[in-house]
Amino acid sequence: GNAEYMGNALRVVLRKAQPESLAAPLCDAGSAADLVLECASKLFSPDVSEDGAVMAGPLVVTMIKALGDQLAPFLDRILLAVIERLAVARSLPFIQSLVHVFAYLMGQQGPASVLDFLAAHRCANGVNGLEVLMDKWMTNEPNFTGEYLTRLSLTALVALMAPMDERVQNCACEEELVDVHEPVKTRRQRAQTGTRTHRVPAPIKIFDLLVGRMVAIADGL
Repeated sequence: GNAEYMGNALRVVLRKAQPESLAAPLCDAGSAADLVLECASKLFSPDVSEDGAVMAGPLVVTMIKALGDQLAPFLDRILLAVIERLAVARSLPFIQSLVHVFAYLMGQQGPASVLDFLAAHRCANGVNGLEVLMDKWMTNEPNFTGEYLTRLSLTALVALMAPMDERVQNCACEEELVDVHEPVKTRRQRAQTGTRTHRVPAPIKIFDLLVGRMVAIADGL
């Protein structure tokens, strides 16, 4: 759609433009960076569908890389928009897109500042921002696709483990309850019949995900 096309176009502009050109004023419209921020904010509007906003996460990461200090005054507001959309996100590609932002930041600067930011925010649905991220991330991570994004997620999970923040230890994540006596179901069958879930402590889920990823990497060697 038009929103997805806009997200891709903005990423190209940010990758190609020089920092000084992004900071240069454009008549009465502010700088090029201001225009990028204004357009990016539209992707987080509730009026934009999840399919249309699927490039929102990668766009934010590209903005962080390209704008650097120019983005600093606006970063908290952007991250709040990301976590609010993540709190109500339902489609896997959109969830992966938004988790991408926080996984990237954790990989670049360590988890501490990201955890501080999220733990201090309560989303509109009443759930703490850190709990939103951990639940959406851990529940959907096994189905993330793309080599770069899965490795980014793996790097961030490792960063969370060493050492693990007490606030992460207190989080719980949803996990499918598997009955070993039932025949294995395909993804379509699970979608049709539904799945039973239970809550598990985040550290257990993170360890399980890391082992699963390592096994997958070893199998690919």
